[in-house]
Amino acid sequence: MSDPRRTAVERAVRTAAAALVSREIDISAALAVFAAAMRGNGAEAVTATPREIAAAERLAHRARVVDEMVLLESQGRGRSAADIVARRYAADVKDPIEMETLKNKFRRWWCAEEKRANARPQSQRSVTR
Repeated sequence: MSDPRRTAVERAVRTAAAALVSREIDISAALAVFAAAMRGNGAEAVTATPREIAAAERLAHRARVVDEMVLLESQGRGRSAADIVARRYAADVKDPIEMETLKNKFRRWWCAEEKRANARPQSQRSVTR
């Protein structure tokens, strides 16, 4: 019978390598996945599927981007925040199509996060029905 920790590490390596190749995560995030798999603390590290690990990393990446944009906005950068953050995450800064795509995506994420933050909480009546 194989060691569950070894299986988790192999799964994490495969997932992180696939995500790196498709440019979904950066190297530091991949190393964080490896470290979590090596620690093997808790059942989550052993039982997480590659899709769950990738989904968690995508959500973490989105949260990091939105946090950076909020920080830049609080510093008075406003609309250029998406441009600045897109430059940080672009694989090729000189590619205008990639830059425009990233800027639009980051602006959508930012707007969605603001809508979520400003949404009216549901009333208890609508929750129970």
